[in-house]
Amino acid sequence: MTPLKIEESLLLGKANDPTLCEDAIVVNDHFVAVIDGATSLIERRPGQKTPGRKAVDSISQTIANIAADVDAYVFFRALNAALLNSYHAAGTYEQVKSAPHKRSSAAVVAYSRKRSEVWLVSDCQALIDDTFVTSSRRADVLLSEVRSMFLESELLNGKTIDELRVNDTGREYIETMLVRQKRFQNIGNDNPLNYYVLDGFLKDVQSAVQITPVPQDCSQIVLASDGYPYLKPTLKESETALHRILDKDPLCFREYKSTKGISGENISFDDRAYIRFRPN
Repeated sequence: MTPLKIEESLLLGKANDPTLCEDAIVVNDHFVAVIDGATSLIERRPGQKTPGRKAVDSISQTIANIAADVDAYVFFRALNAALLNSYHAAGTYEQVKSAPHKRSSAAVVAYSRKRSEVWLVSDCQALIDDTFVTSSRRADVLLSEVRSMFLESELLNGKTIDELRVNDTGREYIETMLVRQKRFQNIGNDNPLNYYVLDGFLKDVQSAVQITPVPQDCSQIVLASDGYPYLKPTLKESETALHRILDKDPLCFREYKSTKGISGENISFDDRAYIRFRPN
């Protein structure tokens, strides 16, 4: 099989430390994928991987061994099963079953060369020429608004942007709700706050996966994590749009409302992964 023409790519952690990055890019003869491990809501012990990093590593290894001709549902069932097996291997199944915020969770967007399709679960994103593909979470929107309101009140009370960057009291204010939000993952579309994610407990794969056919005349595909607030046709354009926000609104509560901003010495509000390539 002729190798894909990779035009450009970037993988960069919010802390500019590769060991802490919870995003990944996987490229092989059959698939191109971007994996976004969920930001950890539990304290990381020195030398230990975060749940998000564990998810990324497990999914990356699984993609490397998946047959070229599988459909989207078989693909994501395999990724989900790998996460479930990792809990049993580590002896943590019962713990994570009752505490979703401790699970190894991730969003994935993938291109299948054999199927000529882009597959998406959760809030990664893609551009198929000019067609934008993503998924949003209602709870993220709600909590971003709450954090924004809290930070605005802090400024009215005399705090400064610099002080809030050192100690993001808005993030602290919504932390309990961020943990509660995890209760809604993969519980089904009957609940308005449901959202789908790979965490080992995804049962309704057919409802979770977005499948987008790639037209025969498609000239390029971009896959990325949600570390890019505005996905553009080139890396330079995407980086420019990101840095415009980071320069103007480093707390990410006005220009681009998020559940987190740039913390401490970090270089962005989130890890980011971007790859642009020419399909078959």
